[in-house]
Amino acid sequence: MMSGKMILGQTAEIPGPKKAIILPSAEVAATMIKKAKRPLLVVGSEANKIATKDGDLVDSAIRVMKNRKITIVATAHLAMEFRKRKVKQIFSMPLMNLGDRLRDPQWKGLDGKGRYDLAVFTGLPYYFE
Repeated sequence: MMSGKMILGQTAEIPGPKKAIILPSAEVAATMIKKAKRPLLVVGSEANKIATKDGDLVDSAIRVMKNRKITIVATAHLAMEFRKRKVKQIFSMPLMNLGDRLRDPQWKGLDGKGRYDLAVFTGLPYYFE
């Protein structure tokens, strides 16, 4: 019987470990975001439960948004967390719909300005990422 808890990098009957890149550090993520022309930050349902040194992942996403022009899309109930923290420019979309849109070459993005060249996922259950 398998434990209900997923371990980072654990291979299971999901595509994540085979198709995603697990970044070794925050600096690598920052560099990738800086180099991207149209990055998208996807903030998932667990973000307000994951503590960081300066709050939680929602706070971290807000700092990234302020320091770098980046579009943020919140999944599940997280849009309300951003609004509680006075963030007005936040998009919300179910994760499965977003995944379908990201693979659509005709999709013009949440803001209608074109496709994203980088999608960063955070705060989601591992098996969704």
